[in-house]
Amino acid sequence: MLKNVITKLLNSYLGAFVEDFGEIDYSTWSGEVSLQDVNIKKDALKSLSIPLNIKKGVIGKIHLVFDWKSLTTKPVQFNLSDISLHVEDNSFISNGGNFDANKNDQSDQSDQNNDVKSLFEKILQKKKDK
Repeated sequence: MLKNVITKLLNSYLGAFVEDFGEIDYSTWSGEVSLQDVNIKKDALKSLSIPLNIKKGVIGKIHLVFDWKSLTTKPVQFNLSDISLHVEDNSFISNGGNFDANKNDQSDQSDQNNDVKSLFEKILQKKKDK
């Protein structure tokens, strides 16, 4: 029963972003749960309107801390660490894959750097808006 509650809690917060939680390590009634090497869904960024395709993504560790007695009234703390994402930018793909990290042309390289910078700014803005 306890494992079902934990799985439901994980799915409600992270289910849209991860493929499978795998082995769940928890201590009965301690209010702490740890998961390791959780795969990120390839379409996890779509719902955030971020123009990236995830080629491979892994969350090295997910650690939850919560109070069983106040599960519905107090916040659940999620700590994610060692996140690894291998992505490709949709806008470059739709433009025929024109992005070339090895270009020597200074203006083209500058444009590409600005594109990458604006992409990360958009990701950070989406995070702030939530």
